[in-house]
Amino acid sequence: MRHLILLLVSILLFSINFASAQKAPEIPKDFDEAQGMGEKALTIGIQELPGLIGKALKEEVIPVWINMYHFVWTDRIAQWLFYLWEEARGLAGQEVEKRTPYVEEKIDQVNQTTWERFKDLFE
Repeated sequence: MRHLILLLVSILLFSINFASAQKAPEIPKDFDEAQGMGEKALTIGIQELPGLIGKALKEEVIPVWINMYHFVWTDRIAQWLFYLWEEARGLAGQEVEKRTPYVEEKIDQVNQTTWERFKDLFE
């Protein structure tokens, strides 16, 4: 209970100090002054916004995506796919070894019949 009260008091003091430390924005006196402030803000925004976006992308967004890629792909999915690939290769290798004589026999039969058909064309 004491910790909760201490936390609330510290948050209250921090917010009062933070609110008093900030300056109130200037209020324009007429429309022309407001238009000038808007144009100034717009030109500063147009000049600095591309640099700010590029900086945010390079320093914050891209590193987060790279870390997510490494976490998800290399640490999780790639290992699982490698395991599946090895299992499939092992099963296929056993099947190929069993069927190799049968396949060679069928290939020989097809080659013989194809050769005989070819010879019949010229006779």
